Formats: sequence, structure tokens, C-alpha cells
Amino acid sequence: GYEVEYGSVFDVSKVGIDYTVNGVRLASTSAEYRKIADIAKTIVVCEQNAKTPVGSASITLSYSASSSFEFSTKPGSVRITPAKLYVSTTDVHVIAGNEVILNEIVYSGFKNGDNQSVLKQAPRLSTEANRFSSVGEYAIVIFGGEATNYEFEYDNTAKVIVSQSQVEGSRWKDATEENGK
Repeated sequence: GYEVEYGSVFDVSKVGIDYTVNGVRLASTSAEYRKIADIAKTIVVCEQNAKTPVGSASITLSYSASSSFEFSTKPGSVRITPAKLYVSTTDVHVIAGNEVILNEIVYSGFKNGDNQSVLKQAPRLSTEANRFSSVGEYAIVIFGGEATNYEFEYDNTAKVIVSQSQVEGSRWKDATEENGK
């Protein structure tokens, strides 16, 4: 079978055409095959375009041959597979004791002018970090989500970085120093 990713157009030149004469399948390299192909002038049509949703589309063949030949075809199809949609977020820096607010989800890979509105359910973010977390790094996990024409690829490398200090200009300043201790 044939496959094409959502957002791409199937290349009909990839369709293999078999010619059978008197019950014998002709080898595509034979002179007789080339002669029949030249006479038949086979036209391959696929009712698929970049906006065809995930599923399948038919492939049909037609011939512009003379009436001295009789041609029959078997129906074919191309399977449209989901496109990869890359989902990520960015690191969050927070001082211990403050509320952890995660950044927005970032998407890359929408096709055909699509955007978040085509998602049946948006992916979500989760972390174990909270205002009571100790100094350290905590993973931000991206999970879930549902879309007809997309398959999610999660980049779970972002993290919450909880520190005891804050940045002032270009140097780190210890929070205890700020409190006069």
C-alpha cells in the first residue's frame, strides 16, 4: 500500500502499474510492457491533496487506448497518516517559597495553516515542583492531547529550577543577604 503524511501530496508517479496479457503479467522491463504502456497512455488520478484528512483516498486509473484493447483496473488507495506535531515548553526559574507558574506550550509542525484550534484536546503540562519544593530541578512533563491529523511528539527536556537566590543584574545575590542576615 501507499502512504502519505497529512499536509503532503501523494506522488502519483510512485503508483506501480501491472499489465497482464492473456493471463500473464508482463515484466515492467519487457518490450511488450513498454509497448502496452505506450498504447494505453495510463493516467493515474489520486483524489488526495495536502488538506485531505487522515484516512484514505482512492487511486484510479484511466486509459486513452484505442478500442482494440480492453483494460480493467483494480481499485487502489493511499493511506493518509498523521503528521508529527512537536510539543515543548521552556524552563521556569523560581525562588524557593514562590508559586510555580508553568510557561505556555509551544507547537511546531502544524500544516495547511492549522493552529491549536484543530486540536480535539490540547496537551497538558505537569510538574512536582510547587511553592514548598526544595532547591533543585524538577521535570516538566508534557502529556495527553488529541488531534485527528496529528501525532504528538513531546519534548520533555524543560524543567523547573528552584533556587535560593535571585538574579540582580548579572550577579547572583543570596536571598539571606537581602534580608540583612
